Amino acid sequence: MELAGLNERQGQAVLGADGPVAIIAGPGTGKTRTLASRIAYLIQEKKTAPENILAVTFTKNAAQELRERVVDLIDQSTAPRQNFWIQTFHAAAQRILKAEDYFPKKDWIIATDEEKLGLARSLVSRKDLRKFLEANSRRKERFFPPENEAQAHYQSRLLAMNRLDFDDLL
Repeated sequence: MELAGLNERQGQAVLGADGPVAIIAGPGTGKTRTLASRIAYLIQEKKTAPENILAVTFTKNAAQELRERVVDLIDQSTAPRQNFWIQTFHAAAQRILKAEDYFPKKDWIIATDEEKLGLARSLVSRKDLRKFLEANSRRKERFFPPENEAQAHYQSRLLAMNRLDFDDLL
């Protein structure tokens, strides 16, 4: 495995660990290059099936950049692009939940911002919309149950529409 362009610590992250690796570093420090090299190493040298590797990012752009770099590093006959699990946290969560039939209805989708706003408008005043949605999001991030009737009604109506929001995925 060629480690051109990687420093010693990056090379250790690529070759050194059997199991999960977390790369924590600031902007411009080579995180994407290191992760792409790690994924390519696992596929080509360790013969890991691409669908058994999960790489998550915070943004779609970062996921796309990582995917493109991996594709540039590997032999395409070894790992076709569609097998990669290089996604945002939310996209990976959605894929896992759908694959595992976690929710009773199989055809659920992510609610649009317009749908969420429409639901919230029917429950709280216009001036309280942003505060309501932010509080609801914080509650879900902490896995807390609804704090009030409006939040409970919002969630039940969301599910009745066969929708989830991003916070539900996590």
